[in-house]
Amino acid sequence: MTRIRAFPSFFQVTVSVLLALVATWTIGFFVFFGIVTSQKQENPNGVADLAVVLTGGTGRVEAGFELLADERAEALLISGVHKDVTLSDLIELWNTSEDRKNKIARHCCIVLGRSADDTKNNAAETYAYVEDKEIKTIRIVTSNYHIPRAWILFSRALPGITLSVWPVAGNGPLTAVFWRNVFVEYSKTLLTWMS
Repeated sequence: MTRIRAFPSFFQVTVSVLLALVATWTIGFFVFFGIVTSQKQENPNGVADLAVVLTGGTGRVEAGFELLADERAEALLISGVHKDVTLSDLIELWNTSEDRKNKIARHCCIVLGRSADDTKNNAAETYAYVEDKEIKTIRIVTSNYHIPRAWILFSRALPGITLSVWPVAGNGPLTAVFWRNVFVEYSKTLLTWMS
């Protein structure tokens, strides 16, 4: 007797595809988490032509000031600064010695970028800043969970420039805020990568 082979129903195929997508997304999330939490500051003793701080997270601006004060960057662009915030305001919030604060306050090459309101615009603002300058190396200073998406967008906007990353840990990996930030950034990074 001949057996008739039954094909999977539309429902079975749909469920299988959805489960495969969820499994892929979940595996990708944990790979992303591993990348984010194991990132190291690249070329820590090297000197970049420019350090670019992407505002919006704890410790980012301070890390940019540290790079400049320690002469690991020639210039500093702080991208996405609110129109009412001054350099003096930012320096005052920096928890360091008065000597280091004064060193930064007197530095020749600090620019507050005020046009960016997201990461794509941070990259565009950086491009506009470096367009007529001889800048060959840029250090991206941002939160560790933000580095992958920032890297994609900066690589696209600045193809002829050597980029390195300076991840800022911010909230530790066991806090709810950190997990939320990683979840949101993973989703945004996937969308950015696919666009």
